[in-house]
Amino acid sequence: MISKIDSVAKIRVPYRFLLLGNGCVVVAVMLIFKLIQDRQTAALVAGSLFLLSPMIALTLEWRANQSWRSIAAAGAILFFVGAAVPIFGLRIANWGEPFDQLSLFGISGQVWHKASNGLFLLMLVGQAWGSFQQKKKKMALQK
Repeated sequence: MISKIDSVAKIRVPYRFLLLGNGCVVVAVMLIFKLIQDRQTAALVAGSLFLLSPMIALTLEWRANQSWRSIAAAGAILFFVGAAVPIFGLRIANWGEPFDQLSLFGISGQVWHKASNGLFLLMLVGQAWGSFQQKKKKMALQK
């Protein structure tokens, strides 16, 4: 029989760590654009961070749960597929062109970028929700 302690000891997704890491990604992106003069190169480096962030989250989610059925995973998938990959691909495929003049599927680069901010925030909300659920479950098991 599994005790309450054993069920808490199960591998958990470190949602708080992911939230902190994504906060660091935002700060790093701001620093990248201040330190790298060429905006396209800065965007490429920053975009790499935005590709890694949901990939790390999804890897940790899979290792802990063997699935991506959480709200946090859904947010990470939406951000990765709906923003990070398309914007990164758009920048790479049109190297040398100003981003504000690019479009993908008839949607301007600026609109993609604005939507990516919302999807990134959605990913953070999913991770915060996962952290809240873990804490709630842990407190219930301690009673």
